[in-house]
Amino acid sequence: MAVPFILDTDSAQDDCVAILFGLLDPAADLRAITMVAGNVGFDRQVHNAAMTLAVADKVGACPIHLGCSRPLMRAWEGAEDVHGDGSGGLSMDVPDGMVSNEGAVDALLRMTSEEPGELSIVAIGPLTNIAAACIADRTFPQRVKSLYIMGGSNNGVATSPPPPSSTSTSTPRPRRSSSMRDSPTSSS
Repeated sequence: MAVPFILDTDSAQDDCVAILFGLLDPAADLRAITMVAGNVGFDRQVHNAAMTLAVADKVGACPIHLGCSRPLMRAWEGAEDVHGDGSGGLSMDVPDGMVSNEGAVDALLRMTSEEPGELSIVAIGPLTNIAAACIADRTFPQRVKSLYIMGGSNNGVATSPPPPSSTSTSTPRPRRSSSMRDSPTSSS
């Protein structure tokens, strides 16, 4: 049985490959792509996701929902010096109408309300949409089957400064890191 999930992404090259896996792997049931500000300009990210759907001949198979176009607490800083345009220079026209009128946070809340405990979220960009969904509806974490996060560094160098205090290192952690249901933020 295919695993139903939502891909929360900033769609640079590696994320476009993840979209392809979600669309083409029989074990995956990609229900939605939610866009979040990340490595390259937001409009370019959306175009990259749309191009990926078009290249895979899956236009209309999976909605693209626009999410947070900047971080919650600071200005957006791109990483085009590392990621270029996020598509490896690929350029092509994409059909109009590939982007849903429903925003990413609203889609996350609606979809997990319609199928509580059934949908996983694979977050491979900044967690801004996830945070906004938790702020908008404190019961959101309880409705998510699992949350998978791509994070870390291949060389031990952080892409942002260390936290200003030990708050982040002393925050209680959930029992199972892959599940949001046990998250401390899930209490009302």
